[in-house]
Amino acid sequence: MKLKYLFFAALASLGFTACSDFLDVDSVSKYDSEGVFGEKTEINRALNGVYAKLMSGDFYGDAYFTKFVFNSDVEFTTNTSDVATNNSFRRFDGNSTASDVEKFWNAAYSGVEYANNFVYYLERSPLYSTEDAEIMQMMGEAKVIRAMFFHDLVTYFGDIPFTFEPASVVENYVMPIVSRDEVYKTLIEDLKSIAPYMKFAANLSNGVERASKEFCWSMIARMAMHAGGYSLRPDTDNPANFGKMERPANYKDLYKTALAYCDSVISSATHTLSLPYYRVFVNECNYVVNSNDDPIFEIPFAKETSGNVGYVHGPKSELYEGSTSGDNIWGEAKSSAALSAFYRFMFDPEDARRDYLNGLWGYLYNGEPTISVSYTVYNNKWSKLWSTSGNPESAGNTGINFPYMRYTDVLLMYAEACNELGEDGTARTYLNEVRNRVKLPAVTSSGNELRKAIRLERRLELAWEQNRIYDIRRWTDDNGKKMICNLMGANGTFVKYNTDPATRDIYEWENQGEASDKGISFNENRDMVFPIPLYEITMSNGSITQNPGWN
Repeated sequence: MKLKYLFFAALASLGFTACSDFLDVDSVSKYDSEGVFGEKTEINRALNGVYAKLMSGDFYGDAYFTKFVFNSDVEFTTNTSDVATNNSFRRFDGNSTASDVEKFWNAAYSGVEYANNFVYYLERSPLYSTEDAEIMQMMGEAKVIRAMFFHDLVTYFGDIPFTFEPASVVENYVMPIVSRDEVYKTLIEDLKSIAPYMKFAANLSNGVERASKEFCWSMIARMAMHAGGYSLRPDTDNPANFGKMERPANYKDLYKTALAYCDSVISSATHTLSLPYYRVFVNECNYVVNSNDDPIFEIPFAKETSGNVGYVHGPKSELYEGSTSGDNIWGEAKSSAALSAFYRFMFDPEDARRDYLNGLWGYLYNGEPTISVSYTVYNNKWSKLWSTSGNPESAGNTGINFPYMRYTDVLLMYAEACNELGEDGTARTYLNEVRNRVKLPAVTSSGNELRKAIRLERRLELAWEQNRIYDIRRWTDDNGKKMICNLMGANGTFVKYNTDPATRDIYEWENQGEASDKGISFNENRDMVFPIPLYEITMSNGSITQNPGWN
């Protein structure tokens, strides 16, 4: 059953108002610990306010998978007519004055502020007790959502302003910049401490639409994997330098943490890969919530209110005079979140994912199918057209849930961590569990070849789930360079393949829906992180400095 909580009514009834601080977040006003947090019904309504922040169109509701998905060898969102602008981050252009990056930043910190307030006042509630399972579950949900926002801020911006204190209780509120290592360390310990008190998804009234024990464990693993990877860090010895690509000295310990918490998810036996690959996403498009299969946490968008999943994805659906008609009952689909044209050739011909994911057709307003003569490849993982019902006058706000965490991702993180730690036998077991679902033969390799197989599987399995660009940033290739540096930029293999007359193919070169030179603007001394919004730097009075390469 789809989540029916009235998030936005909850916000209004709680009287949330804005306060002024340099982050310019839509901060909640100071709670009354004995009012709002003196009754469980009111506490749950306040928690709904935290969930509501996940739905902002400036973050997870839209920008997360449109404006801030870099073009890569999997995803793309630009076309041949695109030009460089302040906001063109997806094509590796843009700058710190961009309005989109400021909105993105503010939406994330608004979510952080709501979560910080909830945690702070719940801890001071007269009802707070570690013996109360209901209270502790609500505390865990807020902490996991807070970790989501902070984790994604780190993946986008690197070192960030970070605190667990809400603005409402601090005078002259300015968040200090904290290194990503310390951010991850603090978040991981925070989730480790709350995980034992949380419930499994199957025991929650709305299943995987609520943050569960499995999701908490999975977030610990994801953050540990990212913390243990390479990232562009400020060069403290030479501030004028662009920075250094480094991984922390304790990266093996972080991989061990990831392995341990992936193992907790797997050992709990609460999730499986019983459903066929395509069915996972078709179910999401039909508002069917499966709490014991692949999805571990789905952002619970509300139909006709929030979320553009399946509107920017899937086959294009055109309008005529503001509506569709005849067999086309679904309305408009923009289909701007597409796949790189050559991506489908990375799949084994027997791979059950290939023909489901890679779409070469769209629909006219009357439902007549049309072949994509522009060679554009639509991302068919989700589509509003996969629903059994529709609205001919509809556009976005599909309400289709986004699977922020899947069991498949946990299995592949586990395989990667095992390979990094020399446990190749176990790595193969969980890699092959993913491959078995899509009818592929078992991988038998070891060492570096197994590492390549795991990385390829992530590329094929997780398209448009906001993983690829961050995977290739944290991985190193055999030549010692970051994978993204080998792929992107004027000399990157992916860019040169698509533009060199000796290698380019018709699917890329004559594809008018896809810029052939996508990725050419990538700059390895800049594009490992986004620029911090210039407004934030100005208002911080020197406490925040710009990321390398963005001055």
